[in-house]
Amino acid sequence: MRLKDKIALVFGAGQSPGPTPAIGNGRATSILYAREGTKVMAVDRNLESAQETVRMIEDEGGQAAAVEADVTDEAAVKAAVRACVDKWGRIDILHNNVGISVEGGDAEITEIETEAFDRIVAVNLRSMVYACKHALPVMREQKSGVIISISSMAAREEYPWAAYKATKSAMIALTEQLAIQNAEYGIRANVILPGLMDTPMAVDRRAEAWARTREEVARERDAKIPLRGKMGTAWDVAYAAGGPRGGGRGPFVALLQCPDIADYVQGLGAHLRFEGALPGPLRELAILMTARFWTAAYEWCAHVTIAEKEGLAPEVITAIGDKKTPEFQSAEEKAVYDFCREALEQRRVGDDAFAVVVDALGRAGAAELAAVMGYYSLISMVLNTFKIVPLEGAEPPF
Repeated sequence: MRLKDKIALVFGAGQSPGPTPAIGNGRATSILYAREGTKVMAVDRNLESAQETVRMIEDEGGQAAAVEADVTDEAAVKAAVRACVDKWGRIDILHNNVGISVEGGDAEITEIETEAFDRIVAVNLRSMVYACKHALPVMREQKSGVIISISSMAAREEYPWAAYKATKSAMIALTEQLAIQNAEYGIRANVILPGLMDTPMAVDRRAEAWARTREEVARERDAKIPLRGKMGTAWDVAYAAGGPRGGGRGPFVALLQCPDIADYVQGLGAHLRFEGALPGPLRELAILMTARFWTAAYEWCAHVTIAEKEGLAPEVITAIGDKKTPEFQSAEEKAVYDFCREALEQRRVGDDAFAVVVDALGRAGAAELAAVMGYYSLISMVLNTFKIVPLEGAEPPF
C-alpha cells in the first residue's frame, strides 16, 4: 500500500446531509486514503457525517477518527490540526476539500449580495488559508508533507457565478505560492480541478436551490459532457488525490501511452473493485486466480494484502500461488474457484459450474465474476507485455 502509515488531515471529509445516490469528494478521498494504508483524521462541520465516514473506513479495516470544525472559524481549524497531531504525531497529507456555490447564494456579478460573496470566500478560500496556516508549521518541522486542495475547472472555463469562480481561481494562485515557498522544507502543494461532477454539493444542493429534481439537474449536466455523456464522480477526484492508481503505477504506466484507453480501463477497474456487487473475498479470489494463471507477478503482489484484508484465508492464497486446490471455508468460495478455473483453463464454463455460481450469486453475479476475470486478464497481459515488476520488497510465489 503506497500510503501505508501516512497521516491525512481531510477537511470536508463528510458530505452534505440528505438522501442521495452520490458520494462526496471528501468522503471518497478519505476512504481511498485509508484503503492505501493511511490513518485519516476526518474533519467536518457536521460531526455525525464525519463519524459516518469513519465508520465506513473502519468497516473496511482502516483507521480513522472524526473531529467537528467550522472551517470559517480559525480557532476550530487550529484545534482540528492539533487533534490530528495529538493523536498521531504528524501530518503527512493536508487535504482541503470544503466548498460551496449556489447554496451559499452565489450569483452573477451584477446580482450577488455582499453577504453571499463574503460567505463563499470564507468557506472556499479562507478555510484553505486557515488550514495551511496551522498545518504548515507541523510539516516544516518534520521536513515533509503534501497539501492537496480541490479547486474547479470553473476557474478556467466560462462560469456564470462570481464568487465560486473567484475563489476557485484564487486557490490555484495560493497553491502556486505554497509550493514555491515551502519546497525547501520538502513540502509539495498541488491543486485538482474537477470538471462537472456528480456529488451531493454539485447536484443535490443545486436541485434544492432551484426547486428541481436531482434527476433533472444531473441529466442537464451529463448532456454537457462529450466523453460518454456522464459526469465524473467523487471517486475520480479521490484517485487524482492519491488513492489507488493516483501515482500512475503498474499497468497504468504502460497504458498512459494510450490515454483514451487508459481512461476506459481505469473506469472499469474502479467500478469492479470499489462499486461492484461481488463480496470482497470472492472478488479477490477471482483476481488472484487470474493473476496466477497469467503469471502476473505485479498484480499478484498488489492483491495478496488486499485479499487478506477482505478476509480470504491465507492458506487459500498460498494454495492458489502453489497451483494447488485450496480447502475452502465456504461453498461460495468453492463455487467461484471452480467457475474461474474452468473459465481460465478451458476458455469456457461448464453447465454445472455455471449453475452453482448462479445459485450462489445470481446471474448478475456470474456476469460480474466473468467481467472481473476479463478485466484482470487484460491487466495481466499489459503487465507481462511491458515487463512491469512488483514493487520493491514484494515477493511473488512464482
